[in-house]
Amino acid sequence: MKKVITFADRIKEMRTDLGISQYKMAELLGVSQPTIAKWEAGIIEPNLKTIKKICQILKVSSDYLIGLADF
Repeated sequence: MKKVITFADRIKEMRTDLGISQYKMAELLGVSQPTIAKWEAGIIEPNLKTIKKICQILKVSSDYLIGLADF
């Protein structure tokens, strides 16, 4: 059975691949580190404005980040 890759999985994978800590990501986005941790745990999700910023930082499309495309 194929594992479904979620927004939480993708943001964490891309962030760590780029060597960006949760603290640095939080600083770049103007949110707290616990907020980043909650996104990566799948507890909460960012708003659209923040998703756009995340895509710019991680250099990925929003379709990839939210699971509509495989890159």
